[in-house]
Amino acid sequence: MRDFLRPGILCVALVGTLAVACTSKEPGNGTAGSTPTVGVTTSAAGTKSATPRPKAIKLDGIDPCTVFTPAQTSQLKTVRTTRDDSDLLKNGSQAPLCNYGTTGAPWHSYGVGLVTSAGIDYWDESGNIDVKAVEVSGYRAATLGLSGVDAFCAVVVDVADGQQLYVDYHVDDQSQDVMCQNAAKGAELALATLRTLK
Repeated sequence: MRDFLRPGILCVALVGTLAVACTSKEPGNGTAGSTPTVGVTTSAAGTKSATPRPKAIKLDGIDPCTVFTPAQTSQLKTVRTTRDDSDLLKNGSQAPLCNYGTTGAPWHSYGVGLVTSAGIDYWDESGNIDVKAVEVSGYRAATLGLSGVDAFCAVVVDVADGQQLYVDYHVDDQSQDVMCQNAAKGAELALATLRTLK
């Protein structure tokens, strides 16, 4: 079962800028051979980029548990969804959040958040978070890591003015690079679905 820890438990050093970090109460290991190849381009630190959006995707009113299609959940090897809205940015605004996970080994999960209260530039001012600009499916994006912690990676995507798609990936005993590659793959698939919903 995926467990999101609040800042008081794990992220004290982040001064409340990140309300989600990943741990797992379930035993198991991810498989090293499951690293996907995704169309992600890496650039400098921060989220600043001249990349124009291929299409603005407003996230208002979308259920995050519909962001992955049945074919995509099969591709991601997830079989259950759990709605768990959260104040991801600690700005007083609840973001729709859905956890997509496994029910057996190897344990892994994706968290998909639809943030309508701030764009990805928010992360440029976020303390102890390592931010690296990337591009996902032609959209300006960034990978987020917790400084000094290898067990977390999320990808945020600039989908519309003041809005962002947030995707994290968690599996036990995998490198941060593997987590970031899988988070980016999840973001890529989510974008493909979101473009058909709006």
